[in-house]
Amino acid sequence: MTEPLPVEPCTLIPVSKSVAEAQAMLEEGKLAVIHEGDRPVAVVQSGDLAPLLVGDQAHRPLAEVLSRFASPILVDTNAISSDIMIELMVLLDDRNIAGLIVYRDQQIEGVIPQKTLDDALPLSDIPLPGTRRELYGNPLTPARAYICLKCEQDDPPPPILLPSQGDSAPTCPKHWRHGGMTPLDGEDE
Repeated sequence: MTEPLPVEPCTLIPVSKSVAEAQAMLEEGKLAVIHEGDRPVAVVQSGDLAPLLVGDQAHRPLAEVLSRFASPILVDTNAISSDIMIELMVLLDDRNIAGLIVYRDQQIEGVIPQKTLDDALPLSDIPLPGTRRELYGNPLTPARAYICLKCEQDDPPPPILLPSQGDSAPTCPKHWRHGGMTPLDGEDE
């Protein structure tokens, strides 16, 4: 089972608010969701609205400037596997979106900022240098540990960390016929 990521509360800003009103509602460093009814239409932070505060644009309703923002990415859970997390992080980065919206039962529950995803990804899931996603991952997050269940009864080898070059479980180093090892925390791959 994947450990749930923390969902942060967010400011909800209706599309009828002006750009200036929306900027005033934003807290520094926090994400806000622009919505129409209960339907999220964009995720923004203060830096996203600042360029629109010049001239007459500051008094325009958000509904008129929505085309400047990428469509949001919605998830209905905060328990995201590392494989899906990598795909989501690439999407967020490509589309310049600051975070995911947790949207369950037709309601906005909060956001998962991109930094939270970056910090939650273990080093074992970081691709090799030179690939597109080489900057993701937190060096303080331990890589997955694996153990051979066939050796466990007699003389178990110490848990083996998944090398960053691979995305599958390592083979038992003691007896190659035992095959792939099992995650120590019981997580299925």
